[in-house]
Parts: sequence; structure tokens; C-alpha cells
Amino acid sequence: MGVFIDGRQRLDFRTRLPDRGHVGAYLSFDQLVLREGTRWDEGLGVFARAGYADPDVNRVAWFWSAGLEYAGPIPRRGGDVLGFGVYQAIGSSVYRDAIDPRFERETGIELYYAARVLGWLVVTPDLQVIVDPGATGQAGDVFLATLRLRTTF
Repeated sequence: MGVFIDGRQRLDFRTRLPDRGHVGAYLSFDQLVLREGTRWDEGLGVFARAGYADPDVNRVAWFWSAGLEYAGPIPRRGGDVLGFGVYQAIGSSVYRDAIDPRFERETGIELYYAARVLGWLVVTPDLQVIVDPGATGQAGDVFLATLRLRTTF
């Protein structure tokens, strides 16, 4: 859990004047809910995140995400993780009223598998669907397929 103050100069949507010192907050939670196998981190975990930023100066005022991660989904592959998540970025009503009445929300759905190939290399194929990217209703939904590589030295 945390609170932040944005010290950057930002344009206030209502007054169109520069302003500083806007406050936001966030909350993050994750928990292993089902332990399996012999490793302490193997099993099913849940996560949730939420955030708020001042709607007078931020186009996105609210953000949340939630999902599941299963560590060790394949026998003898305890370092692998299968995950599913959903997020939503919710537009500021102040921005919508003052600047763009179409600006609503963007929603994403993600499925990934992080395979520990070597002790120092994790390969993650990732599939995502983004509903209303840009949150204005002007772009069609997007399907993404990516491949991430993470190395640890």
C-alpha cells in the first residue's frame, strides 16, 4: 500500500492552467492459496492491484488488475509459472467532461507461461487481448502474441 505526490507540472483539465502536487494511491496484494509439491513457492497464487491518480490532471484516474498464477503446473517443472490476468484502466471523468467525452476505459486479458529453460533464462510466451485500446472506442480490439526473454546474471 502506498501514497504518492506527483511533483511534476501538469495541466489541470478544468482550468487549463499548470499545477503541481497531485496525490495518488495504490494497493497491491498477492497470496499463495494452494501449496503443492515440495517447494515452498509451488502452487496456486492470486494477485490483485488497484491504483488511483488525481482525475484533474491524469487521463486515467483508476486502474485495477487481478489474476491467478500457478507455479509448477507441469510435473518436474517447478520453476515454471502459468498465469492469467485481467486489467482495466478507467478514464478520468474530469478529462472526459472537459476534453474528450469518448474517453472511457481500456480492458486487457492476458495468458502467459514462463518456462525456466536454464537457471538464468526464463522464456515467456504471452497472449493478450486488449478491448478498446486507447479507451475512446475509435480502435478495434487488439490481439497480441509476444515472446519475452529474461536473463539473470
